[in-house]
Amino acid sequence: MGVVYGGVDTRLDRPVALKLLPPHAADDPERRWRFVREAKAASGLNHPNIVTIYEIDSAEGVDFIAMERVEGKSLDRLIPATGMPLEVALACAEQIASALGAAHRASIVHRDVKPANVLVTPSGSVKVVDFGLAKLADPAPADESAATVTGVADVATSVPHTRQGAVLGTLAYMSPEQAEGKSADARSDVFSFGALLYEMLSGRRPFAGDSQIVTLAAILRDRPAPLKTASARVPAEVERIVFRCLEKKPDDRFPSGEELRAAIARCRERVAPLRAGAASVLRRPAVFVPALAVLLAVVAIAAWLAVRASRVRWARNAAMSEISRLVEKQRYSEAYLLAERARRWAPDAVDRLERDTWASVSVDTTPPGADVSMRDYLETDADWVPLGRSSVAARVPLVYLRW
Repeated sequence: MGVVYGGVDTRLDRPVALKLLPPHAADDPERRWRFVREAKAASGLNHPNIVTIYEIDSAEGVDFIAMERVEGKSLDRLIPATGMPLEVALACAEQIASALGAAHRASIVHRDVKPANVLVTPSGSVKVVDFGLAKLADPAPADESAATVTGVADVATSVPHTRQGAVLGTLAYMSPEQAEGKSADARSDVFSFGALLYEMLSGRRPFAGDSQIVTLAAILRDRPAPLKTASARVPAEVERIVFRCLEKKPDDRFPSGEELRAAIARCRERVAPLRAGAASVLRRPAVFVPALAVLLAVVAIAAWLAVRASRVRWARNAAMSEISRLVEKQRYSEAYLLAERARRWAPDAVDRLERDTWASVSVDTTPPGADVSMRDYLETDADWVPLGRSSVAARVPLVYLRW
C-alpha cells in the first residue's frame, strides 16, 4: 500500500526509501490509519530481517514513511520456474520465519506474507517489508461461533471505517480463516509462509486457479500437490514442514514464526551434512573417476536411445508421408532413396508401404558383377540411383524405369 521512492537523508547523509500515501488515498481515513499503523508496527520491531523504520511525517500535505533502503530484489523476481536451490530456499526461509517470530512475539500479525513483501540483498540477507495490513493479534474467542463473526480488521471501536469480516491480503497466499474473513492470528502468517516456501521450492503456487473463485476454493478445500511432483530434490523432512504450515486447521500448524524458524534450522542442520558428505565422497579420485565413467556411459546410452527413438518416429511418420507424396509426383528415384533410408529405422513400415505399389525385381548380368543403377523413365537428365552389383535383388516402384 503506497508508492516507494529512493531518497537521501541529507541530515544524516544516508540512503532511505520513502513510502508515500497516494494522493487518491489521502482523504480515506481508513487508508491513512493503516498507513500510520504500518509505520508503528514495523518501528516497534528491532530485528535484522525486518526493514527499519526511521520516521513517519508529512510534508506539503503528503504523508510519508522514511525507512531503510534495501539494495536487492523482491523474492517474486528471484524464484525461477523450477524453484530455488534447496540450500538457498531454506536459508531465506529461516530468515523470513525469524522475522515473523519477532513480530509474533510482539503480538503483531503481518497478514500479507508473500514473495513481493520479501526483499533479498545480493549477499543473501532477507528483509520483510510492508506491514500495511499488520494488526495486533486478537485474543482467543470464547467459542467457535464468536470466531466466525470477528473480522480480520480491528474492531469497530478502534477503526470506525474498517468493516468487520473484511478480507484483507493477497488471495493466493491467504490462510483459510483469513480468506473467510475470520479472526487471524500468528498461525495465519504461518499458513502464508507455507504457501511462500512451497513456491520457493517448486516454482509454482500451491493454490492457483483460472479465477479468484477457483483459487479461493482450493485454499479452503484442496491439499496441494506433493512437492516431489515438481522437484525430486526436496527432502521428505522439508516437505513435512511445508505441509504442516499449510494445514487447513490453525491448531495443526506451527504456533508461530518462532517454532517454525526452529524447525527449519534443525532441518538445515540435518540436510546440509548429508549433502556435504555425499559431495566429499565424490571428491575422492577412487570414487569420482569410476562414478564419472558410469555417469558418462549412462548419458551416452540415454542420448543414443533418444536419437534412435527420434529417427524411428521420423521413419514411421514423416518419411512414409513423403514417400507417398514423391510417388504421386512420379519422382520415383527420390522415393526409392528415401525408402532405403527409412528402412534402417522402421523396416516393417516400409514393407507395408511397398506391398501394394512396389515390385520385387532381380537383375542378372553376364558376366556378373556389373554396376546396376536406375532412374525415372521420363527424367533423362536425372541422376542414376545405384542399386548394387549384379546379381541384384531390390524392391522398386511399379512403374517404367530406365536401367
